[in-house]
Amino acid sequence: MNTRRRQILIAIALIVGMAGKAHAQGEEATIGDALRRAAAEHRSVHIIYVHGIRQNLPGSSLQLRQSVCKYLGLTSCKDPGAPGKREYAEYGGFAVDSRRPPLTYMGKPVWQNDEEWHASAPFVVHYVIKGNAGPSMVVDEFNWWPITLSLKCREIVAREARAAGSINSLIDFCSQPTQRFEQTRHYESYNWIPRDQAGKLKKIRPQSALLNRLLKNSILDWGISDAMMAVGSANSIFMESMRQLILKSVRFREDGTESDDWRQQETSGRTIDREFFMVSHSLGSYLVFSILNSDASGALRAGARPAEDGSGAATEDAAVRYVLERTPQAYFFANQIPIIELAELQRSNEGESLRNSAPEGAQDDEVPLMNGWRSLRESFNKQLSGEQSTPGVPRVVAWSDPSDMLSWHLPSDHQLFENQDVFNSWWHWIIANPEKAHDGYDSNKKVIRAMFGPRKEAVAVVGGKP
Repeated sequence: MNTRRRQILIAIALIVGMAGKAHAQGEEATIGDALRRAAAEHRSVHIIYVHGIRQNLPGSSLQLRQSVCKYLGLTSCKDPGAPGKREYAEYGGFAVDSRRPPLTYMGKPVWQNDEEWHASAPFVVHYVIKGNAGPSMVVDEFNWWPITLSLKCREIVAREARAAGSINSLIDFCSQPTQRFEQTRHYESYNWIPRDQAGKLKKIRPQSALLNRLLKNSILDWGISDAMMAVGSANSIFMESMRQLILKSVRFREDGTESDDWRQQETSGRTIDREFFMVSHSLGSYLVFSILNSDASGALRAGARPAEDGSGAATEDAAVRYVLERTPQAYFFANQIPIIELAELQRSNEGESLRNSAPEGAQDDEVPLMNGWRSLRESFNKQLSGEQSTPGVPRVVAWSDPSDMLSWHLPSDHQLFENQDVFNSWWHWIIANPEKAHDGYDSNKKVIRAMFGPRKEAVAVVGGKP
């Protein structure tokens, strides 16, 4: 073999080897690999699941839990839909004795009294998926939808009934009786529309075409309105709910108990006691993105330990930092971040007017996305010893169905973003089922396989049936 040919073969081998190594490093961040690490260390893995638009009941993670149980062959997971443990946000502005936020809509208070505000508290439901012989997974399902009900029921759904006709199922949901949850001051349901008014709304004769009315009521009135609230003046309420539910997640253990042992881990940072993965759908991805994109300065800076001021904010900061340090990967389904970020434009140099902007051809300083998450991960890995280290650079895998009308790709030139296309519904000639295209990610085999890695390896870790 001549020297030239030998050099070419060696070069090809090096390239293939480097590609294989890079692929292996990427696979180290999957949930399946985290389960292998958890099995060796006798610990659990948490999946934080954040739902998207149009949600009005707990259980949004059911399809994902069913898919996971099936993929892993878990006979111990006979009823993934069984009720889990529910915990409400209950600190600061969400405390049971707190006052309603002073927000108004069209000149009227969003919440007419403090009781309505308490009925809008978000909550997390903890589901434990136990391996037949191996580590357990905890699915922490974040339910932020109660925040939206006051406006959607009274100001959107009720008014639409007078304008275009009602959808009886939404009217029935908004007019169900007020019911407290487990004898606490939190609410499982609330009577946003009185029964007598609901009856009158349902009798209104619609003046619009049937298909137009159904699309407007379900997608715009009950769906896009969520996004409008999440990026507007109420954004701080949504973000505070995320922070408090994260705190609930880190306190929850796989045996169903609560513990503050995480504080010792958070301050020492020498070992991995748990790993977290974030899975979110549509608008939920924007909320997760906002958490992952938290500034690395201040309370979330690696090593920072803010003093508690009595409001619980410092504890929430610590919980967010704890989770970001232990989150190697996030999965966005049908993410709407690029379209929503149009409402969140920011100056690169705050305070500069257009007249004093940089000359033509000059580039403004770019604001690094998710720099806080990345710096926390890298700092955390430096503190770990030897075999316990995990992939330092985190990654967001954004899944989109090309036929999903409510999904957008993330910037492909960003190191932390990876866009993946998947078909949730086969299209027929000129149209695919819009609902399946948007909601089918949790059950798509390609998505589940990418999240957990090769099935045989994942099944072997949890002791499932091949």
